[in-house]
Amino acid sequence: VIVIMAAVVGLAFAFTSSEGLPNLVTGEPPIVDEPTDPFSGKGPTDANKWTTNGEGGLTLIVLDALEGKWRRYFDKAIHEWDSGYPDALNLIVKRVGRDTNCTEEKGKLKVCNGDYGETKWRGLNEVVLQRDYIISSVAKLNEYYLEAADEDQRQYTICHEIGHGFGLPHTDEIFHNEDLGNCMDYTSRPENNKSPDKMNFSFLFDLYGSTDSKRSALQDAEMESIPDFPHEFHHRIAEARLQISNDMVSSGGTFPAAILERTEQSESIIVDLGNDAYYVQNMLLVEKY
Repeated sequence: VIVIMAAVVGLAFAFTSSEGLPNLVTGEPPIVDEPTDPFSGKGPTDANKWTTNGEGGLTLIVLDALEGKWRRYFDKAIHEWDSGYPDALNLIVKRVGRDTNCTEEKGKLKVCNGDYGETKWRGLNEVVLQRDYIISSVAKLNEYYLEAADEDQRQYTICHEIGHGFGLPHTDEIFHNEDLGNCMDYTSRPENNKSPDKMNFSFLFDLYGSTDSKRSALQDAEMESIPDFPHEFHHRIAEARLQISNDMVSSGGTFPAAILERTEQSESIIVDLGNDAYYVQNMLLVEKY
């Protein structure tokens, strides 16, 4: 599942108080008239992406908040995403403590695992968007289903959810047709779609351009020093997650929300947080559902 937050680097919230809280609309601002699914069928010209401050390619901190048994799957996925041609990504991995809650961090992609229960999804990506830019993303791997899964399914799932964190949509959404050979393609045969391919790398190149160079240690430190979201904004995101988990999308929730897509194998939901900020969750469902 994917959640979209306002972009971190080069995109700021509009602030209205000395406490630095986002200028969020009071009451219940209307959901966008025609919300679109950032994970489904978009081309590079209209896909959501991170800001880059005009630099070539996307430099992004990826937080490894996983249990140790997932490290080899994570390392393989990151290496493959970071070694593509054309090369549009410069990924900086930071090992952090295990975080099953997978609390979002401004300007970063966090990857987590945990037993999230019988949720119907094995993998989920969340992005926070503001004014169509990604400002934060988390990828969750559900041990309730993946604990007994084979290595191919694990590798496919982590590659897929990380890919969404860069702004990539699905390359195909039919599970039982011919596989395209990349992890952004839905499949019932994960052994065929465990890695990204040139189709994905070309899409990223169209989004971000080519990486100019690797960042220096000083630049890395500057990225690390970006202040996190205000507490109030974290609270709104937590409320949006709870609203979805309690199945209060159409009515009864704190925020306006809408189902962007619902199929046998996927579900995407958008929640309007106010001030042009949206939380988007995309779920990769288990096949029995």
